[in-house]
Amino acid sequence: MTRFFALALFGLSSLAVACGGSTSNPLCQGKPGNCVAVATSIFNADFTGSGNLDTVNTDTRATSLNLDTSLDADTTLRYHGDELYVLQRDTGSVRIYDPTTFVVKSETPVGDTDHPSASTYAQDFYIAPDGKIWVSLAGNVAASALGIVDLATPGTISYVALPQAAEDTDGKPEPFKLYPCNGKLYVLLQSYSFDMNSTIKYAPGRIVSVDLATKVVGTPIVLTGTNPYDITQVGTKCSDVVVATASGLTSAPDGTGDLERVDLTTGDSTVLATDIALGGRPTLLAKAAGTLYVGEYFDPQPNSSGAVYLSSVKIIAFDVETKKFGIDVTGKFGNINFMQVDKGDLYFGAGIYSNVEAAGKLPRGLYITPADGTPLSTSPIDLALTPSAIAFPQ
Repeated sequence: MTRFFALALFGLSSLAVACGGSTSNPLCQGKPGNCVAVATSIFNADFTGSGNLDTVNTDTRATSLNLDTSLDADTTLRYHGDELYVLQRDTGSVRIYDPTTFVVKSETPVGDTDHPSASTYAQDFYIAPDGKIWVSLAGNVAASALGIVDLATPGTISYVALPQAAEDTDGKPEPFKLYPCNGKLYVLLQSYSFDMNSTIKYAPGRIVSVDLATKVVGTPIVLTGTNPYDITQVGTKCSDVVVATASGLTSAPDGTGDLERVDLTTGDSTVLATDIALGGRPTLLAKAAGTLYVGEYFDPQPNSSGAVYLSSVKIIAFDVETKKFGIDVTGKFGNINFMQVDKGDLYFGAGIYSNVEAAGKLPRGLYITPADGTPLSTSPIDLALTPSAIAFPQ
């Protein structure tokens, strides 16, 4: 994959869980309040980059910056038990921190001799009840596209083969987001390849289930849209989900991306809105009560070679049951890297890769605003760099 497309896939998302509200919150380092861990990043002109680990007290808006300055630019964060896990998506490793001291307790590669960690293009991870870590590996061929890391035996990794689409000619199903439900892990398969002109082509998007106990892979659910990017529960059952299929992020909406409501048990899928109706390519989802927040790329701009790409992201409110659109919550950003609802608030990190503020865009930073469908009315918390991932303690 080219680094340009890697940037288009950047951020996206991390899963989060409820944040504790007492002085026992380890991320607050002994101070009262609710605290979250945030990764911040910067990309250079040559597409190299780096990241930092920070914390934010969401009650006081106080920040603790540069607790670790050795993160990859692309990361996924998750708080599990009493530890903070970081998936280093560029170098390919799972790093575990003591959240009270931010000392690295361990770092385990997600590759091996035959599959170098830095080439696995790790995307998302899930920590199973038995402690093993399942990782989607978009850089690996189908036979090794889903890795299982056992922290008890560092340096070894087992693999689960994922089905390859016939239309996807590079041999890689490009697994992306992971979604657990009823003892199974559901994997979004983006299924893209590049032709001789480096033009990206997408096979139909798919979702495939893997039984966590037996590792048996189910029959893929074929989606209407291409390039599935995010998934979130919308009904009372975890099997009732909405999937955002973004299609190409370098071209204007053309109906090949959409919001689809999917029954993971039956495989039935219903299109709620196409990218044309949305006015942009949907990439991020967050659910709050009856409102689905949709982050989407929408503003076509030419790059230095004259090709068009989608440069800005907005967040719109959408009612899944009535299929009616709410207001644009945010306005234009250079980029939105994550979006998560927690305790009635919508969190998102905004900025642009070069870390230079852009005219006409809202300022870079971490935004926390009521998740009630109203327009953004708060200023961001400045973390010096672009927020790229977030984790909420249990």
